[in-house]
Formats: sequence, structure tokens, C-alpha cells
Amino acid sequence: MIRWSRVLLVGTKELRDTLRDRRTLLMMVLVPALLYPLGGIAITQLTLSTMARLDREGYEVAVQKGIPLPVAITAALGRDKALSTREVPDVAKALDRSQAQAQAQAQAQAQAQAQHGTVSVGLLLEERPVALPDGSRPELLAQRPTQIHAEILYDSTSPRSHNGLDHLRKALDSESRERRLKRLSDLSLSEEAITPLKIVERSLSSKKMTFLSFLSPVIGLLLILLSLVGAFYPAIDLVAGERERGTLEPLLSTPTSRLEILAGKYSCLAVLALLNCVLNLASLALTTGFMLQKVEGASLVMTPRVLLTIFAGTVPVLLLVTALLLLAAVFARSFKDAQNLMTPVYMACLVPAFGALVPESHLTSATALYPVLNTVLFIKEALTGTLELVPAFLAIGAGLFYSFLGIALAALVFDRPEIIGTRVMDHGLSGMAVQVGRGGELRATVAGALGLYGICLALMFHVGPRLQMANLPWGLLLTEIGLLLVPVLLYLRLAGIPLRDGLGLHPVGIRQVLGSGLVGLGGLSLSLFVGTFLTEALLHPPEEYTEALKALAPHGAAEMLVMLPIAAVLPAICEEALCRGLLLQAARQALGAPFAIGLSGFAFALLHLDPYRFPSLLLMGCVLSLAAVWGRSIVPAMIIHLVNNGTLLLVGDVLQRRLPQSGWRLGLLLSGVTLCGLVAGFALIRIQAPDGSRRRALPCPEQPFAPSSWSS
Repeated sequence: MIRWSRVLLVGTKELRDTLRDRRTLLMMVLVPALLYPLGGIAITQLTLSTMARLDREGYEVAVQKGIPLPVAITAALGRDKALSTREVPDVAKALDRSQAQAQAQAQAQAQAQAQHGTVSVGLLLEERPVALPDGSRPELLAQRPTQIHAEILYDSTSPRSHNGLDHLRKALDSESRERRLKRLSDLSLSEEAITPLKIVERSLSSKKMTFLSFLSPVIGLLLILLSLVGAFYPAIDLVAGERERGTLEPLLSTPTSRLEILAGKYSCLAVLALLNCVLNLASLALTTGFMLQKVEGASLVMTPRVLLTIFAGTVPVLLLVTALLLLAAVFARSFKDAQNLMTPVYMACLVPAFGALVPESHLTSATALYPVLNTVLFIKEALTGTLELVPAFLAIGAGLFYSFLGIALAALVFDRPEIIGTRVMDHGLSGMAVQVGRGGELRATVAGALGLYGICLALMFHVGPRLQMANLPWGLLLTEIGLLLVPVLLYLRLAGIPLRDGLGLHPVGIRQVLGSGLVGLGGLSLSLFVGTFLTEALLHPPEEYTEALKALAPHGAAEMLVMLPIAAVLPAICEEALCRGLLLQAARQALGAPFAIGLSGFAFALLHLDPYRFPSLLLMGCVLSLAAVWGRSIVPAMIIHLVNNGTLLLVGDVLQRRLPQSGWRLGLLLSGVTLCGLVAGFALIRIQAPDGSRRRALPCPEQPFAPSSWSS
């Protein structure tokens, strides 16, 4: 049982020590106090002053030398004081040639002038006669009307050229309208008579709301990013810093339990993150108000009510990311090691926030369940005044639930003695890839396994699609073996870890094989049910995606014979070696089975790079991980994977066509088959050992807590 008085004592001590650090105070106070004004007010003022300077300096328009501008065009350009003309030099020889050649050379020279910045825009004019249809009015025929064809050349990468384009377009549009009205007046017609449809655009949003709708996702992202800065370095110092200073050992030897110590350290980090959030909100309110006044002369938009609403929506994500940062710091052996571990965690937590930058992204009952993204959308709609009550409460509730899971995970890891006292080798690749177990055996570390997984994921993203697009069978073969299996084998070979221990490749009995087959059939039904019903209902994959999947299916017996080994056997070996072999074994030894199952299942789903099948792949990955844990071997997971993929190739297309047509009856039947297959299969996998006796839980192989191992 946690004694909260001890937690308060540890938290107060850590908070007092942290606030004594000048670097922490500077990061907490100066960053929000200076960054928002420099990033908001200074940039706004600089942009406005730059635009004003460009208008004062004016914009030169390059025109064709030797061909005078029409008087009306010259007068139109002269009415805009910011515009001036300059004749393009060295075109005298081009005028002696044909008109087409002169036009082409003049265009090239005007374009070169505009690109090299000597002028802002180029203007090419050509007066052409208007072809009138037979039966036109005599007075119109007598006028012999002409049309001036104006071509504007500009540099799309130059702000000066863009501004010059706007000025020139306005001047020419004004002259065009005046000439049109004069011609209509000569013909005794009005403009409305030849305009059957007049379009008038009127925005219902003020400039302030338009500005906020563009800036609010960025504000939410910056608020989370900078609020966590105040907790990032203290998280490193509270664990890795104390290890280096040698003060963690005396703290762990006190009567205070590990969970109480963790709770005290976490409370200190949470207070720092929330305090930093308050300082960021204060600076943000002043900066945003100033920027909006420049936009529309609006009053301060960050009212106390809006500030309190934003703070309430930001608290859950700060608690979650703080717990994950503390979790990463637990595995660090030094200050530098903590930085290397925590920075990817810090950045990965912010990746979902970029989804708020997608057009038409709003806080709904569905998006409120996505961590971090829900907070940015919450802040966005709180600023724009479109926040709805139900999604807001759902976002806060989901955020608190995720933060609770993060805290529970950190407590689970911190309470394991072998985490603090794991002996890590310090030479070569083994320094980050290998740890020594209790009996002196070598084990892969979580950091090493995750690092290799990241490399394989990058290869799958960049290399895998190109190989498969060139030739599907050979591409799949090279992808599975070359991008997944070979890196795993190289890792184990270089680290000196035996294949049996590194992958959990232990023999199994006949009943486990039968149980794995039943789970494979049940998992197939589960994948089809989730993929067909839930994916269609929630994710709405486009028709192009469905057609592409159908095109990849084998056609005919010959293609089926080729694809079965490649798409069923190879994934069962190669993907399992990475996800259920190296990654699951390393995570299970360090973090425990529940977390290892979730991590391996998530990694398996992410490895396929398919967002529409992610829910079904996640469930299937967790089923495979559970089979490997309960079976104490990777072999059951390989068999389940083989049965699942093989059956899916053989009858999956038929079942996917029948499922939408059969309704709830076939779905209910598949649910029963899934439940029976999973229950019976897992019972056989878990009960029967190779020697016929019930397996017992194996002891954790890492070193127990040993203070002397900190410095090793």
C-alpha cells in the first residue's frame, strides 16, 4: 500500500532540488517568455514591415523594348504608384526577325529578367483583331474591335514577384473593365445585359476567425511541445542524474518503497509540466492578442474562460507524456543515455498531433479517442469557439485513461529490481544490444530490439514497395528475407546471442501444434470480421484501396502455388522472427508479459504499413504474441501465422464477398467459430508442454538488483 505522506515527502524533496537548478528555471521561464514574442510578434512585425518596404520600393514591370505600350495600359499602370516599367534591353536584333521569333525572344528575356530579380514581373502585350460572327451589328463591325492579349511572367518563388503580380493584375483588371464598359456604352448596352450570372462572394467568418482557424493547430502543438520542455531535463536528472551522482542507491535503501519513490518523482515532474503550461498560456495569451489586433483590431481572444478550458484539455496529455518520459529515463544508465532514449519518445508522442493540420479535422467522438491528437483538436476548437461538450468530455476522459495506463506502466517497470540493476555490456555493439542474465547468458535489450525494428520498418517503407512493384513474387521474397530475417540474424550473430535464446525457438508438443492450428482458424475469422465490418464502418477505405487488394490476390492454381510459400510460409518465419522472436523476448524479460504482448502486437500491425487493416492486424498481433508467451516458444506463433495466411489466400476472397451479403447471421457464426477456436486452441497451447507436463512460469533471467552493476 502506498503511503502518501512518503510520496509527498519525496515529491517535495525532488521539486525543491529541481527548482534550485538554474538551467531548469531558465527553460521554464525564459522559453515561454521569449519564444512566443519572438516567434509571434517579432515575425508578424517583420512580415508587415517587409511588405511595407516592398510597396515603398515599388515593382518594376519588364516590357518589350521597341514596341510602345498602348496609352490606356500606360495610364492604368501609372495610376498605381508602386508600379514602374522598364524596357527589356538588347532586343533590337530580335525586332528585325519575324514577329513570332521576336515574340519568343522577348518572352525569354522578360522571363529571365523576372527570375533574376532585376524586375518584379514581365508583361508581354499583343493586340489581336476580334473575329466577329456573321450577322453582327453594323456599328460593331465599323469599330473593328481588337483585343489586347496580356501575358504576365512572374517568379512563383519570390515574394516581391508575387506582390508585383497582384499590383499588375489589379491595374490591368481595372483597365479591362473600363474598356468593356466603354464598348458597351457605344453599343447602348449595359454590363448587366451581357452578364446572365453575377457571382458575389461573401465570407461569413471574420478575419480574426480566419486567422485563428489557420493558427490554432500550430498553437496547440507549440503549447504541448513547450510545456513538456520544463519536465524533459528534470526527468533525466531525477533518474539518470541520480545514478551518475550515486544518490539513487541510498534513496532505494530507505524504508520508502519503489512505488512511493516513483510516485514522488512523477508528482514532481507533473507539477513542473503543469506549471510550465501555465507560463506558456500566459505568454501565449499576450502574444495572440497582439497578433489579432494587427489582423483586425480585435480585442484579446484569450479570455480567462478560454484559458481555463485549454488548460483542462492539456492536463491529460501532459500527464501521459510525462509518465512516458519517466519510463524512458528508467532504462538510461547515464545522462547522455537518457537523452538518447527520451528524445525519440518525446518526438514520437508528438507525431499524432500533426493530424490536426489536416484540412477539415475536427474533434469528434472518434478523434477524441486518439491520444495527443485529441488535445490539439481540443485547443483548436476552444480557440475558434466551436468546442462541443460531448467530444470535449470524451477527449479529457480518454486522455486521463491513457495517462493512467502510462503511469501504471512506469510503476510496473520501476518496481522490477532487474530494471535498475541490469548489467549492460560496454564494448562494441553489445554495449547497447546485449545484457547479461542471471546465469551469465546473453540477452537482447529492449533498446537494441527496438532499434533493429526501427531499421527494418524504415527498410520496409523505403525499399519494400519498390521491390514489390517491380515484381510481386520476387519482391515479397526479397522483402521478407532481406529486410526482416537477415537483419535479425545479423543482430544475433554480432551480439553473440544464441538463436534459441534470442528468438525463443523452443520445441513444442503435438497438442500445442493442434492448438496453434485451432487458434489460426479462429484468428482468421477474427481478422475477417474486424477487417470487413469494423474497418468498413470506422475507416471507410476508398474503392481504389479495395481494388488494389483484389488485384494482388492470386488468380489460378499456378499463381496460388507460387504465392503460398511466399505469402504464407515466409511471413510466418521472417515476421515472427522479428516481432515474436527478438522484440517479444527482449520486452518480456525486461517489462513483463502484458506490456510485451501489447508492444509486439502494435509493432506487428505497424510493420505492414496499412492503416485500413491496422485494427485487424493489431488484434492478430496480440493473439500471436499471447500464443508465444503461453507456449513459451515462438513456434506456436509461427504455426498460427502460417494457418492464418494460408487459409486467407485459399478462401479469404470468397468469404470477403459473402460477408457483406450474408448480414448478421454469418457474422454471428464466425464469432462463435472464433471464440471456440481461440479458447480451445489456447487451452491446448498453454497446458501441454513438450514433455507432457504443465509448464510453470520461468524465472526472470536478468540480474537481480545489485548496486555494483550501476557503473558497469
